[in-house]
Amino acid sequence: MRRVNVDGTKRILDLLSSSPEPAALRHISTVAVAGRRAHGMVKDDDLDSSYGFQNTYERAKFDAEVLVRTWAAQQDHRATIFRPSGLITNSPPGLGRPPHVLETLFKVFQRLVEAHPNLRDGLRLAVPAEASTNLVPTKEAAKAMVAAACRINTHETRTFNVVHPERTPVTLLLRVLADRLSIALEIAQDDPTTSRALLETIAAGTVGHLAFTRIYGLRDLGLAIPSDPPMEEIPAGVPASVGQCVSVPRDDRPMTDVIFFDLDGTLVDHRTAVWDTIGQIVREAPNATAPPEELVTLWWTLEARHMREYLSGQCSFAEHHRRRLRSFLPMLGEPVPEGPLLDAWIAERYLTAFEKAWRCYPDVQPCLEALKRLPQGPRLAVLTNGDPEQQRAKLARFGLLEYFEAVLTPTELGAAKPAAYATACRWMGTDPARAVNVGDMLESDVNAAALAGLTGIWLDRGVDFVTGGPSPTADETVLRIERLTDLPDHL
Repeated sequence: MRRVNVDGTKRILDLLSSSPEPAALRHISTVAVAGRRAHGMVKDDDLDSSYGFQNTYERAKFDAEVLVRTWAAQQDHRATIFRPSGLITNSPPGLGRPPHVLETLFKVFQRLVEAHPNLRDGLRLAVPAEASTNLVPTKEAAKAMVAAACRINTHETRTFNVVHPERTPVTLLLRVLADRLSIALEIAQDDPTTSRALLETIAAGTVGHLAFTRIYGLRDLGLAIPSDPPMEEIPAGVPASVGQCVSVPRDDRPMTDVIFFDLDGTLVDHRTAVWDTIGQIVREAPNATAPPEELVTLWWTLEARHMREYLSGQCSFAEHHRRRLRSFLPMLGEPVPEGPLLDAWIAERYLTAFEKAWRCYPDVQPCLEALKRLPQGPRLAVLTNGDPEQQRAKLARFGLLEYFEAVLTPTELGAAKPAAYATACRWMGTDPARAVNVGDMLESDVNAAALAGLTGIWLDRGVDFVTGGPSPTADETVLRIERLTDLPDHL
């Protein structure tokens, strides 16, 4: 902890000191430098160690900020110090990064009930009614810091609290966590019980925050900051003696606003349906020119090739079927009919059997039901590269249409995945940062979604959708689930 926050800061300052010109530094600190200070208003320039610290993180961030202030005063350099409050996001932390604030608290309670299962039937905690914390969306905090930093053009050292104008009651957080862990929670106003003592043994240095009532002022020496300012109105350029607070616009929407689901390979077992259907056709063909396994593989290869032509706009969905069949029938030892006869072959020999072979994965409906029960749950949509009529028919077959606000295909969006992600977000009226895409294909469903600004979640069903071989190897930073029923826990 100290190696990164203190030693790392010192190395940065040493590097800047070697510059022949005065240097400017933007330093990310934290409101946690206030340490054990439980009550009152923490102003921008407050830096007081007399209250002590709850844990090594707070002490390390305090010492790093002292280093920055000392360096700026002695070297005639300029430092801008930002102090964000608890940062929250719907994206997973990167490899080697610390967990999110709420994830840490969740794991504290999780360890508690694992060690003392009887607490699920009754966990009693004493929490002051006015206890609160301050949480701010990571993306909005970053925007606020960048906006303020761009406007500062002075040789003075300045400090900004980066906080949400509204406090989050601790009781609300505790009830949400207890609900997720199926704990019967009772919040009392009297003396702490043994449950509080048990929490301290599991997470010393964390639990004390549950009783804090401190706030981070939105006004100082008569300077009032609007509670919901547009980003371009963040105050800057005010003399340092006044003290400022960058306030972040309030947003009451859930962090995950929309979840997009891929369809084939995610909700419906497309690959098995294709292989069963073509396998049956091949086995019944007396003049086939190759073994059944080769012909089924050929069909799959042709499907991928001509599907790309359909998605690029080179042909219609019906024509992509015709092109596939013109290449396949000679290998099956059959003549290639033309016109209506070719369409009849597709409808009678392939599509009828293919539709009968559709199967919905058993984890789909339980997942959708769980999402529907979430308080302020996200809106759901299907985002698929398939034909709109056929894809809606699949959803209707298994009673899934009612769960989705929209079924989006290249027909509606004018583009296919991966180019369709931004358009799909606009269609749903959401920011990509508030959208999640769930799918079984690592590149097109997960990595491409992430490049478009969404959170991609890989549904690893243990098979590569394209090759039929083992699942591809993903980077360790990829958010991966093996069952859709695991999805609600990752939101």
